[in-house]
Amino acid sequence: MTVLKKTVLAGAILFGLMGTAYASSAPDIVVLLCDDMNSFYTSFDGDPNADTPNLDKLAAQSAMFTRCYAASTVCMPSRTSLVAGLYPHSTGAWGNANEQLIPEHLTSMFSDFKKAGYATSMIGKTHWMSGNGFKKFYDSKADYYERLGIDYFEDVATMFASRGGSGVYQDFLKKIGKFEANSKDMTDRLRSNQYLVRPSLLEPNETCDWMMTDFATEYIRKVPEDKPFMMMVGYSYPHSPYDPLDEYAARYESGSMALRDNVKPFKKYGMDYTLDTVRQTKAAYLAKISFIDDMVGRVIDSLKESGRWDNTVLVFTADHGMAIGEHGNITKGRFWEEVTRVPMLIRIPGLTDSGMKLPALSQLIDLYPTLLDAAGGELSPHVSGRSLMPAIRNPGETVRDAVFCEIQQDGMLNYMVRNDRYKWYIEKDKEYLYDLDSDRFEKNNLIKSEDHHAVATELRERLRRFLMEEQINYAAGYKPLVQREKEKMGK
Repeated sequence: MTVLKKTVLAGAILFGLMGTAYASSAPDIVVLLCDDMNSFYTSFDGDPNADTPNLDKLAAQSAMFTRCYAASTVCMPSRTSLVAGLYPHSTGAWGNANEQLIPEHLTSMFSDFKKAGYATSMIGKTHWMSGNGFKKFYDSKADYYERLGIDYFEDVATMFASRGGSGVYQDFLKKIGKFEANSKDMTDRLRSNQYLVRPSLLEPNETCDWMMTDFATEYIRKVPEDKPFMMMVGYSYPHSPYDPLDEYAARYESGSMALRDNVKPFKKYGMDYTLDTVRQTKAAYLAKISFIDDMVGRVIDSLKESGRWDNTVLVFTADHGMAIGEHGNITKGRFWEEVTRVPMLIRIPGLTDSGMKLPALSQLIDLYPTLLDAAGGELSPHVSGRSLMPAIRNPGETVRDAVFCEIQQDGMLNYMVRNDRYKWYIEKDKEYLYDLDSDRFEKNNLIKSEDHHAVATELRERLRRFLMEEQINYAAGYKPLVQREKEKMGK
């Protein structure tokens, strides 16, 4: 018996999974990561308008973490944190305009899975870097991805990124004669209002997310069976532009859209967003989520057809959320619940078959150690994320006493911390405090309340401890010169 199978067998006994596929082989791992997804806008999380049948079925056989938070509220810092298992202050990626790379020497979830005997793959959107900073250290992106432990990589440009350059998706658009029209459409949306609802110029099978799913299903069909695989698919939907595909837009009537209690009229990009306009925006947003739901269904069908479904750990999540009219805005980058909280479904055959809703405070960076734990692998020592397996094995178990979020805005570093009941954060030197038990829509800022002075002080102190404790010890293992010389002499 190999070391890997011994490890997995031990995990199977621990999880109470004897008799399932875990007893004989390591599970395949599939992570479906979407972009800018408000976690409240799914049927499985209670939205009355959302049409997400595949996700609903997945949720019914998954551990659903109802209080899972991103490490940051924009794409690049959140995605690098997920892959590195670190917070932005450790990766150096504080925003999207950053050439900082995931530190290769700290390893990644891919390299840890590779060490555990897995074939690894990354398909679709990464957004782990911006610009060409990688050229200072690597011959090509392919070289960099290989150093991160990725065996198979397929980079598919997102809609805005497909406006120019070269790549498999741009080449496809040129082949079908839609490259120029699509590029012009995307540029017009960026220059005017990327959130303005206008129909797509494309058919469903002409979108970048369809192509990403094609690559994912092809990989599932062709991956060798001599070892388990770990695959992440980085989708672009439901990120702007709000260009719903016709057949998905037809599922939603904007006039019937239910709005959250903290939605209010506002102005953005010179446009007045009335409540009716917000309903139109939500309908378009839900149409894009329904499209993603179908892509999830395609991946699941492929796993079933390949015979791998019963031994596959499947995750659905997002890099961060999005406000769709809540707090009078359409935006990300803020510390509101609609933006910081992410959907988190973890399906583990034999363990989550009946479905479970878990209130344990958790972070997106916890996914990496959780999946490695489920696979019986060994976690790199630098990782700040924590395995959520204790909460999955014993619902009600606490994994964290608090969760944290970080972002740079206008040159200032902003932070959020929430515990079981309260959320405190600072944005551009302004503080906020909310009682999420009594004010889940965050309408009443308690920071000036004398009755809550002690709570605010406690959360500020918790943030200080977090920043002191969650640091990488680059001096670990260092020995002074005198000690090294004495060791050479055998002293």
